[in-house]
Amino acid sequence: MVLDLGRKAIMKRATSAIFLVVTAFFVSAFGDASPPEISDEEILAYATRPYNKYKIAQHRVVLGTRGRAIVLAEYICSDLCPEYTVRVVRYELSKDQSCLEVGGIEKEVRVPVAIAAMNKTFCFPKVLVDNWGSYTKTQ
Repeated sequence: MVLDLGRKAIMKRATSAIFLVVTAFFVSAFGDASPPEISDEEILAYATRPYNKYKIAQHRVVLGTRGRAIVLAEYICSDLCPEYTVRVVRYELSKDQSCLEVGGIEKEVRVPVAIAAMNKTFCFPKVLVDNWGSYTKTQ
């Protein structure tokens, strides 16, 4: 039990560190500007193309913005990385945004947690929900 809590703390710190690095990259690359606007076609193309879970360098990738929301690709894995990696292309909402407000649709996806898996609700771009069968979540 203590070991599991230690792993969770390490994963949280690692995830936070990766997020800070990605944020720092965008601040340095774009200054105060937001990431570029991304179209539905670009979101769908990214989400439907295959990926190699063994070659994932970043676990959070900012793809662009849609209106006031950031579109994020998150590669979620757990104790058995990268075996059970799940790619979630979703909106990253600020505290004052709702999924409906940004034009997204809430949907549950099964993601790895520790040595198990659980359903977690995310805010997805409508184009992905409309093409759910084509969206490549796992490899």
